[in-house]
Amino acid sequence: MPRKKYSLYNPMPPERTVDIKLQQSNLNSSESQKPLYYGQVQQRRFTVGNAIAELAESRSNLLSKETVFYVVSQLNQLLLNKLAQGYAIDLLDLGTLRMTVDGSIDAGSDKSEIAQKLSLSFTPSKVCRKTIQNIKIGSVKKVEASHCIQSVEPVLPHLVKGYSESTIKSSDYPVIFTNNLARITGKALKIGEGQEQGIYLVSKGPVVERIKVSVVATNKPSQLLFMVPQVPLGTYRIVVVTDISASGNKLKSQVEISSGPLEVREGGES
Repeated sequence: MPRKKYSLYNPMPPERTVDIKLQQSNLNSSESQKPLYYGQVQQRRFTVGNAIAELAESRSNLLSKETVFYVVSQLNQLLLNKLAQGYAIDLLDLGTLRMTVDGSIDAGSDKSEIAQKLSLSFTPSKVCRKTIQNIKIGSVKKVEASHCIQSVEPVLPHLVKGYSESTIKSSDYPVIFTNNLARITGKALKIGEGQEQGIYLVSKGPVVERIKVSVVATNKPSQLLFMVPQVPLGTYRIVVVTDISASGNKLKSQVEISSGPLEVREGGES
């Protein structure tokens, strides 16, 4: 018979409260232009050192802080060594930590190549999952996106044949013109050096085309200036792909910053 697992968990009060931060996404929600958000739990840091201090304080007649720290440090070293030997580590009521192999392995892979695919996986226990039940949401804070497009507009519209302000006002969307400069303003727009990074015109319709801009005259965090290519006229979105953060550092993965719909019109010279 399998050995019975004992739980060390003492039920917490039925209702606990967490605060949520809603971070605005860098991607707009299609045509509606309503901002999308993703939620993050506002987490406070709690370390093993904090736990030792609380245990020592609550058990002042039984345990000293030094005793608890010694036991925890020895346990920590033992579990790390066992993990490195391939053991699945049962972390009591938290769950199980184990070594895994990511992805597929080619038949000709040598041992060093296989070793590079080693990773860690954590499976929370039933008790651990139950601890996030009956959670009450406290405050909810909305945060604007760090990358965003605020506007797209033509730079030299007077050079367009037949241009007048009334022709632009007749459109339901902002208007830019082919073979004419356009300006994108916003936050954290600067484009990196990767081949996939740049400015794209993404068409609307059953067949979506994604056309990369070849001429970028200005590449700044707050402003991009580009030549609108000769594309089929119609409704598009501007998508800026970059791997540069708002602080100017390189991101681990690139982001896509999307505008709302705009209209591309013929921009022959006047």
